[in-house]
Amino acid sequence: MDNTRLARTAKIIDILLITAQIILVVLFVITAVSIPLTFTSGHRPLTSQLTMDFGFGTITAADDLILNQESFKYSIVIGLISTIILLAAGWYAIMVMRTIIAPMKTGRPFENGISAKIRRIAWLSLICGAIDEIFDMAGSVLMIRAVDFKALFNESAVTDISYTYTMDFSFIIIAIILFLLSYIFQYGEALQKESDETL
Repeated sequence: MDNTRLARTAKIIDILLITAQIILVVLFVITAVSIPLTFTSGHRPLTSQLTMDFGFGTITAADDLILNQESFKYSIVIGLISTIILLAAGWYAIMVMRTIIAPMKTGRPFENGISAKIRRIAWLSLICGAIDEIFDMAGSVLMIRAVDFKALFNESAVTDISYTYTMDFSFIIIAIILFLLSYIFQYGEALQKESDETL
């Protein structure tokens, strides 16, 4: 069986994954540096209209709405920490994907151990998805504390309020697909082993 096309495609994908890893490292550093900068920024009222998303609702505030700066900063920091975790997980997932692609570059897609690596990415998707949802909730709670809700009844402070409560469960679907894919690869590994033993 001619696997030249597979090998060529795997090499191109590997180059793209290396590029993605470099970008993730740069974003990780920028995000990590942003955390101490958030705490060192001064206290000041909003100078322009702000739309705040609380997860369950969105508030469009006028220029004169004053926030509890400490809660506001902590909500930003929680978002940054969540981003750092997701960037690190993304970097790790790409590293695992590169070890999956490595044997494909030689034309062997069902090398032993590939299915276990795919399951590792599936577990990573589940854990990071749950962590992201928890951090989003914590950030929303802090953002709610940052707002003086007495001011919400003042029309000059708040121009519009709308409510939409959503939770993102796509990470569960991705994990299920990856688990199924790992079992397909496990079957392929068994066939590859039988083929090698026959030869």
